[in-house]
Amino acid sequence: MRRLAGYVKRCHISDRGFAATVRNRVPAGSNGAQNRVETGFIMTDNGFDLRFAGRIVLSHRPDCPAVVMAVGDATVEMLRGNFRIEDDPQDALAPADVLLEADTVTLSDRDGPATRLTLTGNVLTATLLRPGYDRLHLHFHAEPGEAVWGGGEQLSYLA
Repeated sequence: MRRLAGYVKRCHISDRGFAATVRNRVPAGSNGAQNRVETGFIMTDNGFDLRFAGRIVLSHRPDCPAVVMAVGDATVEMLRGNFRIEDDPQDALAPADVLLEADTVTLSDRDGPATRLTLTGNVLTATLLRPGYDRLHLHFHAEPGEAVWGGGEQLSYLA
């Protein structure tokens, strides 16, 4: 079982996109140069894989997309510190066309570019390129019998 929290150091969402900083663990007493493993985007016949520390983290295919975006329709109510939160994302879009340029993958459909994933060092940034789209779903890869967990959410107050 692989625990996502072991690889994700911090995540945040800003008006420029979603970013996750990932750690590459090197065993104590070992030389990092000797333990270098494959990290980065790799094109496949019909999509791409994102490898980190030799493991597939994201695997994007037309029949099993790693990135899905949508337009949010949230209702948030607060009464004396108690929250009622509902969200009904609309117009879900899973762009299938892939363009790989160095450490950047641009996902498109018939209407043009939809989202961009950029790997800079150990930071993965996802940027939505379509106006109005404000929900991003990243589907992490897991092998049969493996589980990915630890990507929780917290809402502390209504801003």
